[in-house]
Amino acid sequence: MEIRNDPAHDLSSPHFQMFPSVEDVSKIIAMSSDDGMNVRKIAQAIEERPMIAAAMMRAVNAVSVGAPRQIHSLRHALTMMGMRHVRAILREIQEEAIEQRQRHFAQRGGSPLTSGFRAGANGPLR
Repeated sequence: MEIRNDPAHDLSSPHFQMFPSVEDVSKIIAMSSDDGMNVRKIAQAIEERPMIAAAMMRAVNAVSVGAPRQIHSLRHALTMMGMRHVRAILREIQEEAIEQRQRHFAQRGGSPLTSGFRAGANGPLR
């Protein structure tokens, strides 16, 4: 994963982002929408973003309450949930990331629209 000069990716910043970047989530949503993409590649992309991976594991283990065992593999989790559910979770994460970005800019008196961020028809674009 590339390192960015962005307060949202700086662990020492008071504005450290609790959600992954909007762009990262958008890329994974696009991957999960591609019928030719396999679960292994999607799982690998999610594993590179620990906040997304943690959200997926929480979701699958919440769904499997009462199951004889917890799911520990992200690949297994994605298979258990199905891509439609995975995309729904990713969209929720994306919405939270957008809201967090907007709060960040509002606190600084700026606008996400003046900082290279614009909302498109299918979500945020950069």
